Amino acid sequence: MRSIHLSVFVVLYLSASLNGLVHCSEQFFVQSIHHGTFIRKNFLKGRISYYSNCSASFQIELLHAGDVHPNPGPDRGKDDSLSSSPRPDHHLHHLQLAIRYSPSELLQWRHPRIQLPHNVQRAIRSLGIHRRRTRRGTRGGKRKNSTSITQKSQDRPSSNFRLCSDTSDTSVDANHDELNFCVLNARSLRNKSTDFQDFVADKHLDIVCVCETWLTTCDDAVIADLCPDGFTFKHRPRVGRRGGGIGLLYCNQLDVVIKPHVVYESFEMMSATVTSKGISTDIVTIYRPPGTQSALTQFLDEFTSMLDDRLLRATPLLICGDLNIHLDNLTSSNTKRFIELLSSHGLLQVVDEATHEKGHILDVLIFRKFESHFHSNLQVTPGISDHSAITCKLHVGKPHQISSCKVVRNIKVIDRNAFAADVLHAFTSVSTIDIQIAVDNYNSQLRSILEIVAPAKTRCRRDHSFSPWYNHEIAIAKRSCRQAELKWRSQGKLEIDRQLYCNQRKAVNSLVRKAKCNYYVILIEDCGTDSKRLFSVANHLLGRKKSSPLPAHVDSESLAQLFMQFFQSKTNKICSSMSTDFTQSSSVQTSASLLSFEPTTPAEIERLLRNMPPKSCEVSLHPPSLKEAIS
Repeated sequence: MRSIHLSVFVVLYLSASLNGLVHCSEQFFVQSIHHGTFIRKNFLKGRISYYSNCSASFQIELLHAGDVHPNPGPDRGKDDSLSSSPRPDHHLHHLQLAIRYSPSELLQWRHPRIQLPHNVQRAIRSLGIHRRRTRRGTRGGKRKNSTSITQKSQDRPSSNFRLCSDTSDTSVDANHDELNFCVLNARSLRNKSTDFQDFVADKHLDIVCVCETWLTTCDDAVIADLCPDGFTFKHRPRVGRRGGGIGLLYCNQLDVVIKPHVVYESFEMMSATVTSKGISTDIVTIYRPPGTQSALTQFLDEFTSMLDDRLLRATPLLICGDLNIHLDNLTSSNTKRFIELLSSHGLLQVVDEATHEKGHILDVLIFRKFESHFHSNLQVTPGISDHSAITCKLHVGKPHQISSCKVVRNIKVIDRNAFAADVLHAFTSVSTIDIQIAVDNYNSQLRSILEIVAPAKTRCRRDHSFSPWYNHEIAIAKRSCRQAELKWRSQGKLEIDRQLYCNQRKAVNSLVRKAKCNYYVILIEDCGTDSKRLFSVANHLLGRKKSSPLPAHVDSESLAQLFMQFFQSKTNKICSSMSTDFTQSSSVQTSASLLSFEPTTPAEIERLLRNMPPKSCEVSLHPPSLKEAIS
């Protein structure tokens, strides 16, 4: 038997050597499009043992590169109806019909200097066929052709073709042009405001959809505590009973429009349109409380009517939230009905990991099937309750972070004595008595002196959220927490590693709450008897914002008209209330008289200037610290 197999292999090899490279398959032989010498590559170092009663089939495929493939799959010359049939459940269904290429075009991708487009790279990673580059074929790790293009690669056709016909994709750096999105079930934010704020800061989130906020219309203090600097929180509380509620946290750089409220009996909903760099996205957050079979039927009916309204819009659609349906149980009738509903509307649910501590998939992320490339890097991480948080990156242009710029001068390097001498020398002679001319001369002379001794510099810095209670102990605990999370994700997400990560995160939250409490206790104690400062701290803790004393107006001209009408009506009212009988009153006789004014002396003006407090305004050229040197 072994001699027969050896004879067959020799015949195949001789045929390949005489007629050029031959493509061998399970069924028949097809002449290859590339002719050349067959290159033998000894990838199998050991000898394969074979026994007479072995059931293995040694089906060998001879490729152009010389690899040995045990299962080549369907041939190119056969009917490719199976390979070209559409797959509705595929994540990149919209790219399948656009993938058309020739073997010569495929060969050019072997060169290391040619890079695939970003959308194609995301497609390869989502399919799970991405392969890490290895060092096979190099000597001592030195890549001789890493910086030069060989003549063989230059003879290949150009790489101007793309794997899909959509040329509107502008690929940029994912770290700078993607929004960090999250959806979680908080199970009450009233007692988790500090944990929620710390979670948003650690994950660098831009948009957070929250279910079960348990907030009411009177929880302004809780909202002020959970909302980080530079963010806005909008919520829709449950009406008529406790619990429930939906919230949306977003950074201020985003343009967010909350849609009008639509009441559904079986679930709570909050819809918003998020716009960034001209790209709009509809985000719908849903919370469905657990109920009976009849309640599920009502939910499916109302959910269908909601989808019929939303799917008519051309903007990308994202539906997220907690549905309380065990989507992991594919044999359940409720799960089958919901999946059939999504499939009939062309939607796809992308969460495939348990989102509840009992091992069920309750929280969802739903996209259109042809918009499944709209997100990437989906992760299910432990949240702040018994539900896990679902994070991902949305391929939407991220707005630039706001930077504040100001003009500064290095006052510390100024020699006070030399500065006073320069000012005295500049104003030794005053040739005019006009006040306006004297003020302009003073400003110009002082500005020129300051530009010499301390030139103005413009400094810009980005606004970052600041936690004054953050200390070194919290930083060490957070570092340990990140290491525990990395270990959990890199070692197969073992349950013991997950428990260690959750315990370390609870320790971090405890330290943050303790440090925050101590900070505000010390801040209130430092107020002492200063009631103004104490009320300022209280208003900050309660989320009370100062309201403008001016009346509501559109522009400055309308505001001036309002003031003029107010004082005009007030004057007319006073005049109408006065009596029209003006009898001449007797004059009061006094011996004192005011005939002239005494002019001020330089000593009096100097005394007034020295007694003035060290304050300045925006139009002041010199800081208060230089007032003594000038005077």
